[in-house]
Amino acid sequence: MPYLRSRNSNATGLFEINRRVATLLNCLEREINSAVVEGEITQDLQRFRDALLTRLEDEGWTFSFESGEKLKVRHPLHPHPFLRR
Repeated sequence: MPYLRSRNSNATGLFEINRRVATLLNCLEREINSAVVEGEITQDLQRFRDALLTRLEDEGWTFSFESGEKLKVRHPLHPHPFLRR
């Protein structure tokens, strides 16, 4: 069973999953960080984010980290994937 697969595999469903994954990863990095809180939670969230990225990349998902503040995500079947990190 895949780690992440859209229930709706048409273009709209894939776009929605891309957007939601990007929002989740951005949130894990920006919403609770060392600029806002103290404690081990910041390291835990970073490790969790890295683990998610690795697992998704292993399935063929690609990410653009060069788009400013917004992370961009492309699903494994996208005709123009981003370069791997």
